[in-house]
Amino acid sequence: PNILKLEAHFERDDAVYIVTERMETDLCNYITSSKDGYLHEDICRMLTYQVIVALRYLHANNCGHLDVKCDNILLSLLQPIPTNSDKSSNKGETSNQDFPLVKLADFGYSRMIGEHSFRKTHVGTRVYNAPEIHHSKEGYNRLADMWSVGIVLYAALSGTLPFEEKDCLRAEEIFRDKGTIFTGQRWGKVSKDVLDLISNHLLVVQPTSRARANEALFHNWFTDFLLYQNLREIEKRTRHLMTTKQLDPPSPLTWLTSEREDLLQQHADSGIELDQTSSSSTIYNQQTSNDQLLFPTSSNRNFDQTSQSSLIRRIQKQTTSKNE
Repeated sequence: PNILKLEAHFERDDAVYIVTERMETDLCNYITSSKDGYLHEDICRMLTYQVIVALRYLHANNCGHLDVKCDNILLSLLQPIPTNSDKSSNKGETSNQDFPLVKLADFGYSRMIGEHSFRKTHVGTRVYNAPEIHHSKEGYNRLADMWSVGIVLYAALSGTLPFEEKDCLRAEEIFRDKGTIFTGQRWGKVSKDVLDLISNHLLVVQPTSRARANEALFHNWFTDFLLYQNLREIEKRTRHLMTTKQLDPPSPLTWLTSEREDLLQQHADSGIELDQTSSSSTIYNQQTSNDQLLFPTSSNRNFDQTSQSSLIRRIQKQTTSKNE
C-alpha cells in the first residue's frame, strides 16, 4: 500500500529503464505551489498517515527506505466522483478540499535491515537524514526513516526545513533544544498533538526512543475522526477510477477495515490513550494481525503483495551483491 507500482523494466548496455505508474506531482511541488506556502494540518495528516503506512509495510519486511523526503513522496490529487446531475449538466462537482493519494518512490538507497541490524554506509539526503547516519559509531537501522518522516511533516506544516544543509551535522544539538525549531507565528496555529508527534516521537535523537511505524499510527494526532472520513473518501475515489479504467490497476487502499474500526473502539472502551505507543503496540500485536489492521484483505491485494515482495527480493539481491 502507498508504494509506487512498478509497471515494467528493461535493460540496455548503458542503463536499466524502469516504468512506473503515473503520478501527478510530488510533495515538494505541492507544498511550494500552495497558496500559503505550506499545507493545512488536515492535509498534512492525510499525507503523513499514508507515508507511515508505506513504511510500516517496508519495515515489516525488513526493508528500510532510507531516502524519505518530499521529492520522493508522489501524489495524485483525486477528483470528485461525478454524479448523475453533473453528467446531465456537463459540470463536475467542485470542492476546495484536496484528497491526495500518496505513493512512496525512489528505492535507490533502500537496504534490507533487520530489527537489530545496523548499517554504516552513508545514504539518503543530508538534510532529511537522522543524526545516526551522519556520525553514529553503531550505525543506523530502519528507524532512520521515522526521523525523515518528522522532517517531511515539519516541512509540510511550515513550508520550511528546520535547519539548512550546512547545519545538518548539528541536528542532535538543534533538536535537543526543541524550543528553537518551533518558533514563528505558524507554529502557534497547529495542534499540540502534531507538535507532540514531531518532537517526542519522530524527531528524537536517540533511535531506540523514536516511534516505530506501527506505533506512530496510533498516536493521538491520527485519531481525529476527520482523518478517517478523508481516507474513506480517498479510497472511494480510487475505487471509482479503478472501475472506470482511469486507474489500472490501482494499489488497494483498505486502511479502514472493519477490524481497524473495531480495534479503535476497543481502545476507546478501555480508556487507553492512543498516543501511549507502548500500550497500543501491545494491544495491536495481541488483537489483530498485520494484514488485518492496515492492509487490504487477501482477495484484494494479490497484485501488490506479489509486486512489492518481488521489489524487496530485488533490493535484497542488489544489497548482497554490493556487499560481496
